[in-house]
Parts: sequence; structure tokens; C-alpha cells
Amino acid sequence: MPVFSDYVNCLLHALNLSHQTACIDSMGDQGMGKNTPFQLCFLAILLLKTIKKQGGLDLLKKYYAMTMTQLLEDETWQENMSCNFVQAFGDLMDEIDESGNGITEHIDEMLKDCPTNIAQGNFRRWGTISKVAHVVLNHWLALLNMAYSVKDVEKNGCYLHTVASELIKLMSSKAMNRRNDTPTHYAHLQWIVGFGDAMFDANMEWAKRNDPVFGPGSYGQISRLIPEHLFVMEKQLQKIRNGGWKTLPEFSGYIEAMEGIPSKGPVENKGREYFEKLPSLFLERFEVIPPLANGLFPDEDIILEHHYMGDQPTTVNLKECMDWLVKEADKEAMEQNRLFQFLIDDMSKIAEAEDPIDIFDKSTWGTKDFTCTFEAYWNHIAPKPCHTQRGENLVHTAKFVGKTHFDEARRTGRSMIHCTFIRDFKLWAFDRLRKKEMEKPVQERRTITKVEGKPRLMMTSMWIDQTLDHIDAAKESLGPAKMKAIIAGVKSKSDKSSASDNDKKEKLFLRATKSKKKRVIEVVDLADVTPWMNGSIILSYLTTTNNAKEFILAELDERGVKLTNNQRTKLQARELHPFLVDSEIEHKRKEENIFIKEAKEVKTIKPKSNKMKQFLPIQWEIYKKRKGLV
Repeated sequence: MPVFSDYVNCLLHALNLSHQTACIDSMGDQGMGKNTPFQLCFLAILLLKTIKKQGGLDLLKKYYAMTMTQLLEDETWQENMSCNFVQAFGDLMDEIDESGNGITEHIDEMLKDCPTNIAQGNFRRWGTISKVAHVVLNHWLALLNMAYSVKDVEKNGCYLHTVASELIKLMSSKAMNRRNDTPTHYAHLQWIVGFGDAMFDANMEWAKRNDPVFGPGSYGQISRLIPEHLFVMEKQLQKIRNGGWKTLPEFSGYIEAMEGIPSKGPVENKGREYFEKLPSLFLERFEVIPPLANGLFPDEDIILEHHYMGDQPTTVNLKECMDWLVKEADKEAMEQNRLFQFLIDDMSKIAEAEDPIDIFDKSTWGTKDFTCTFEAYWNHIAPKPCHTQRGENLVHTAKFVGKTHFDEARRTGRSMIHCTFIRDFKLWAFDRLRKKEMEKPVQERRTITKVEGKPRLMMTSMWIDQTLDHIDAAKESLGPAKMKAIIAGVKSKSDKSSASDNDKKEKLFLRATKSKKKRVIEVVDLADVTPWMNGSIILSYLTTTNNAKEFILAELDERGVKLTNNQRTKLQARELHPFLVDSEIEHKRKEENIFIKEAKEVKTIKPKSNKMKQFLPIQWEIYKKRKGLV
């Protein structure tokens, strides 16, 4: 079997990684200095979280209410918004009209939907990018207006002022400085949301479920159903690929956004041409790799039992599904697999049986014994997709303690308490109670599902005594000085807001929203273009190992860079990079009026020669190999 079958252990990780790869390759990464929709989402949620951290949930809601009041009652600001953010403003007005409420009533309704506890969007947190993109789009004008007011209130240079300023720049970014054009990153987010609604979000929700056979607490083990579910996702992607997305209602927002973007020629200019290319590149990078199986299957439609999308059943053609799963099967490699050799007899009997056999239901076995397969499944197959899930307990704990607006240090402390005390107590108490129950006669035994009532109180007391002994021992090992420092850090009142501070902030914010000072929407072109979008060559891929020297020499000749015979024959690929970089810097200066200060800023080049353009598909194969996609 191919290598990927050994490390795609968790469908959540695999699905999220496919989404991450597609997003980063087509729109860029998240991080400081990045001009991407993902950095915009990060700053938007950071703005909300920082306000909440400094003044609490009540202050955040008051800020939001004042923001929406200004947006819906200030005609000057409305005109500004309606001209510069046509689609977002139109959606907001349509929402108000459909609700049938007055302005005040609608503000009250929107306040209920105020994003007060949204997890920060991060590619390493399953599905959060799509979720945050929904929030930012739904509250686009409120977030922008709030950022302007925060910028007016906070001192220049302070943290919150910086966050608000950077957010405004990214939200106002356009390909051209024209009032009615769609902001670049607004269009980006419309694609992310459309793809999430059409395919990604429902599959991520399915992947987060408990296994239907293993029951509660088996999140991640549903990955054992990967083979047939990959086919379900492939069928969904087929509807989106090759322009199919244009016919789907989920992408109507993206189509409308794209209509508000002018043509600007080359993709790197980030005009209409850029957004016409984005879907094809994104879908190309969102790969679904078929697993391997073998056999002949009837041509009939069936409902996949454990693959409901929400509450809707999933129907597939059995033959089409299985043919897709086996299309790249390597029979010889499969036959050499030790587990396959061990189970081949049972697998043949299951395939030849007249009635369906459920390996988990012995009543379906008939006269045959599949104990070997049953035990092999539990010991070798079931743990495979979920062994990493045990570590995810810490992720769930972080989410649990993150519901308060404490900083990371205090959350870490609470996580440690939860992991070392509460969870261990539950496991210890459950095991102790179960053993006690097993000592009783069979007819008197109860099924233990949780520890509660009097036994819980008694065992809690015992557990506390044991834990206090451990804590005393830990204190003694640390010494008085370290313990004093730890206690002082926990008791510190820094960064905690007071009622008077909040009142001051609220009054200043209200004054900013009521100010008659005209706010100017500063339109800038801030959007990173990935090398995969504009057909650039990544310099780090041009190495001797990748046989890139001939491509480099052809490119230098096309650019008119003169090399001596000694340089052409003796220099290695990487040693030729400075010539390419100098030429690219000169080209940027002359042709695009872009001045690059340092050579290290040049990470990619735009190929001029036909020979270097031939390296583009080679570059993609190198990339896939590095990512483990081949």
C-alpha cells in the first residue's frame, strides 16, 4: 500500500490539511506582515478579544451596539459605506427589510448575534478558518466601523490602536481606488464561505462525530469509515470543479463580489482575472486521494449508513464508488501486507456470504467464526485512526477553559488543573466504583456509566486528600522563593479592568461614534499573490538536486544576463541564484516601479524563458512530494 495510507490517521487532520493547502497556495498564509484574508480574520477576532479582555463582555456588547447605531442612523457614514462596500451594505439593508423590524429593534436582534466568544481562526485548529470567515462576512460593516471608532479612541501606537489600524487597511484593500469596487479580501472570504457551505463544513462536522458503533467518547475513530466517505467528498467536488461552482447557490456571493472587481490584465494585478483563476487553483490543491481496495460490485444505488450530512442521507452508486476506490490499487503490494495476509480467509468468506455480515454483530455471522477479524480490528485497525486523538483531549480542555476572557497564562494554569485533577479523578473514581460493583453477585451488579451521588462525594474527599499530599510534596521540592513568585503571579491584578475604566472607555467610544469628523476610507492595494496564482518560480526549488541548472541558464540568457564560460560550467544551481535575483530586482524597478531594498526579499521570480516555464509543472511535482501527496 502507498505511504499515505500509513499516516493519514485522522480524517479531521487530513481534511483540515487539504483545506489549509488549498487556502495557502491560492490566497496566502496567515501571520505578521501578511496581507491575506486569513490575517484579516485573525485581526478581526483579535480586536474583539482584546476589547473583551480589557473591559469584559459587557463593554464589548456596548461597543457593538454603539457601532451598529451609528451605522444605521448616521446618513453620512451610511453613504460612505454604501459606496465603498456595496455588497456588504446591500446585504445588511436586505436583512433589515426582510426582518420587518425598525432600526432599534434590528440593532437589538443583531446584538444577540454579536460575536463574543469566537475561537481564533487558525489553520491548526480544525475548521476554524471557515467558521471565522462566516463571522467576519456577517459582521463586516460592524467590525470595520468598530475598528474606526477604536482607532479614534485609543492612543496612537498602543496595541489596540495598531490592531484596529491594520484591520482597516486589509478590509479597505482594493485592486483599484474606485468607490464601487469590491474589496479584495471581501471577495476572498466569499469564496471560503461558499466552499464551506457547499462542501467543507458539513464534512468537517461529520468527521467530528463519535463513531456510530463505538459510541460516546470515540471522536476521531470515525476515520475508519474514510474509504467510502472519500468517495462522497469526491462526488461533491465534481459538482464544484470545472466551473460547476458557478451554478451552485452557495457561490452566489462570490459571483456577485467578482462582478464588482475590474479587469487588470495579469493575475498578479489582482483584478477580475485573478479571481477567475482562484477557484480552479483552490480546487486543484484540495485533493482527495482514493484509498485501495479490490473486487467486483453490483451497479446499484445504496444509502451509506453512517454518512449522513446533517440529517440528510447520503446515496451513492455502489459500483461507481468501489471502482473509484480501487482505480489505483496495487494488488501485489496489498498481498504483501501482513495484516492483509492474516485476514484474507475471513475477508473472502465475508465477500462470498449471501447475507450482509456486520463484523460487530455476531448474530450476522451465521455458522462462520470471524473472531480473528473482530479482534484484529480492535487491536490493529480501530486504534490506527485515533491514536493521536488522546492528545486532542488537551485541545478540548483549552476550549473549555478559554470560555473566560483570561490571558494565556491563566488558561494554561486552569488547563493543568483540569487535566491533572478533574479528568484523573473521574477515571480513578469510575474504575474504583466499577471494581467495587464487580465484587457483588452477578444478579446484584449495576451498569456503571458515571460516578454520582454519595459515592462521588466520598471519593472526592479521598481524592483531595491524596492530591494535597502530592501538592505539599511539590511545594517542598520547589522551595519558598519559587512558591512565593508563583503565588504573586496568580494574584496579580494587572490587566484586570475596573468599572470606572470601562465607563471612561464607553464614553470615549460613544463620543467617537457621534463625532461629526468626516472619516475617509483609505483604499490601498494590500493583497499577497502566491507563486501558484501568478505562475512564479520559487527560488528554493531551483537546486542541483532538482536538475534546475539548465532552466536557470536558459532564463538568464533570456534576461540578457552575461555569464563567463567558467561561471556557466562550474557554478552550481544555488550559486546562480544571485544573478536571477539581481535581474528580478532590476525588472521590478524598471517595469513595475517596485523598489526592493534587499536581495533576501526576493523569494520568487516570474519566468521569462519558455524553458523556465517548463519548470512550473516540475515545481508542482516537487511540492507534492514534499507534502507527501505522492
